[in-house]
Amino acid sequence: MARVFIPTMLQSLTSGVKDLWIDARNIEEVVGILEKQFPGMSDRLLVEGNLVSTVVVSVDGQVSRLGLLERVQDESEVHFVPNMGGGCNGSHPLPE
Repeated sequence: MARVFIPTMLQSLTSGVKDLWIDARNIEEVVGILEKQFPGMSDRLLVEGNLVSTVVVSVDGQVSRLGLLERVQDESEVHFVPNMGGGCNGSHPLPE
């Protein structure tokens, strides 16, 4: 299982849960499981089936270039990190 860390700005959806273990093969499955456990999570992480531009995903310390298709291994660490580069291009922002 992968350890998924929830960013502070999304912890209101998780009632303060900061991290959890998820059995998933890729980031798309991680987001799907997060949505089942914490309704509204995918609305904050996805727009039109892709990660919002204001979020990058880090798997095992490496920023993902594959987005939702990025593979997750057993014992992986997954972080959803606010994207600080380039600013917002008008897609749905992470914080509300």
